[in-house]
Amino acid sequence: MGLHASTRVQSVPARPVPADHRGVRNLTVVTLLLFLALPGAARAEDLIVRRDGGLRAAERTAAGVHHERKLRLADTEVVSVPAEEVDDALATLRADPDVDWVERDGIARAQAVAKADPYWDDLWGLGALDVVDAWQLSTGTGVTVAVVDTGVDAAHEDLAGQLALNAGERGGGRETNGIDDDGDGLVDNWRGWDFVYNDNDPDDVKGHGSHVSGTIVAGNANHKGISGLAPDARVLMLKGLGDDGTAPWSVIAEALDFAGGHARIVNASLGGLGPAQVIDDAIAAHPNTLYVVSAGNSAFDLDATTYYPCEVPYPNVLCVGASDDADRRADFSNYSPTAVDVFAPGVDVLSTTRGGYWYFDGTSMAAPHVAGVAALLLAHDGRLTAAQLKATILDSAEPIPALAPYGRNGGRANAFAALTRLVGDSDGDGIPDALDNCVTVPNRDQADADGDGLGDACDPTPRGGDSDGDGVPDLDDRCPTVPGLAALGGCPAPPVVTPPPAADPPAPAPAPAAAPTLRAPKVKAGGRCGSRSCRRTLKVTATGTDAQTATVTVVPERCARGRCAFKSGVATRTFPVRTGRVNGSVAVKLPAGRVRVTVTLFGDGGRVTRTVTVRLR
Repeated sequence: MGLHASTRVQSVPARPVPADHRGVRNLTVVTLLLFLALPGAARAEDLIVRRDGGLRAAERTAAGVHHERKLRLADTEVVSVPAEEVDDALATLRADPDVDWVERDGIARAQAVAKADPYWDDLWGLGALDVVDAWQLSTGTGVTVAVVDTGVDAAHEDLAGQLALNAGERGGGRETNGIDDDGDGLVDNWRGWDFVYNDNDPDDVKGHGSHVSGTIVAGNANHKGISGLAPDARVLMLKGLGDDGTAPWSVIAEALDFAGGHARIVNASLGGLGPAQVIDDAIAAHPNTLYVVSAGNSAFDLDATTYYPCEVPYPNVLCVGASDDADRRADFSNYSPTAVDVFAPGVDVLSTTRGGYWYFDGTSMAAPHVAGVAALLLAHDGRLTAAQLKATILDSAEPIPALAPYGRNGGRANAFAALTRLVGDSDGDGIPDALDNCVTVPNRDQADADGDGLGDACDPTPRGGDSDGDGVPDLDDRCPTVPGLAALGGCPAPPVVTPPPAADPPAPAPAPAAAPTLRAPKVKAGGRCGSRSCRRTLKVTATGTDAQTATVTVVPERCARGRCAFKSGVATRTFPVRTGRVNGSVAVKLPAGRVRVTVTLFGDGGRVTRTVTVRLR
């Protein structure tokens, strides 16, 4: 029997991302985890100090600290102090009216990935699975997911560099030498394999395999398109479906067997009516590989029919149904309280396709969400068996009442919950122990008033110590170095010593001319034109200081053979700067498309340049 990809397109053909939508949403968030070093009896601890005019040597000595290095921040330095004296040093420095602030110097490790891709806000599935929180614990590093599908667009901007390449068939001409260099039974399979046409080019004509791959591993923080669930994992692309999206069971079985021997996680977003013993045997041969498969798009009750590979009777198969953004079963998704293990987002899923980005519906879109979760788990603990991976995903699934009648555990997969179950949550507050600043007492807010790395729920002195012994914690004491003065506006000032009058200082040297400043210029294009030789007028305005003249340069974007670049200008004009403003018009022949406009201000103190890019209609 032929095997069809489990993708059900919406009532209209799967819709592309509109060209004018690219770059509209661009959210940048970087999450850092701070792990504060605990003081030991025989070591020093670093403090960061910010002071008006810098910390003088005599004052460092008085506080018992030693200068380590100056930071790029103005009047800010790192000082060290013996660990057993750190509380006294903090109290002394905080009591100094010339010290703006002082704090312990923690160790910052970036444990999350920046969300800086243009279509981030459209990836509702990542939000449903709490993927950003999960990235604090794992991003999939070192894991290969084999994808058995229609192939992949290896040149796609969001997939290039995300594919697993075979080192045993690369370098020294081994890519094309016609020899099975690594002895795996395939010749020159340096970039995956096409089991349908039996060659080493698993190119994706249909776009389905590229869509699945993007959901798993599309690049993150590359300012392109989307992000996959496990952006630091890699996909081994094995073409097991033909260009029409179908293939015989025998071809699928070969691909699944090879995949199981080369990856611990296999995504198979495909299916057909079964059973098929060859599929059973292929999967049974690799009991420690987890096969994540789609449930199918026929709205079948699988208790009344048999659908493969969803219903392959082995514990290393995880069958995924599709849910929508309201946590309801997608109307097309197959279902069964005994066959369908878990649900995942499968409606309006945006991902990579051949040369672009499209929205697809289908259980084919749901399965790679779960394969991505499995990759995050395996990257965190490579010792996990297939059974443990499956159990962790199912046991941590978020219970959804609307899904309860349709799946084994009535839940939707959740990446953060799965990793939390794996890492442990000793106090049950939803914060995994690896991220919790108090693992014995529930403290969801992770409050840490004194910034010592120990959460207030566990800290015997959450408001800091009591340096002067007056019963008022240092954070609440207006004068932490003198008992009984907690209510004052600060400690009493030391007596003022008037130095003898000094000789008149020499006259100061003339101040150097100030460097000019420039705000981002604004450009308006007069008229509309579709002709390649249309003459347009660009009106340029900008605001600056300390400048006498300004130049404006116009450079159009030129495209050839699918590549575009800003190479040479078509006009440069010079204007005077009056009352801090640049106002000028540049008349030039420009076609429709993007134009880069550069404004440079010249003054006695130097020059400054700002560039903007506009699109001409």
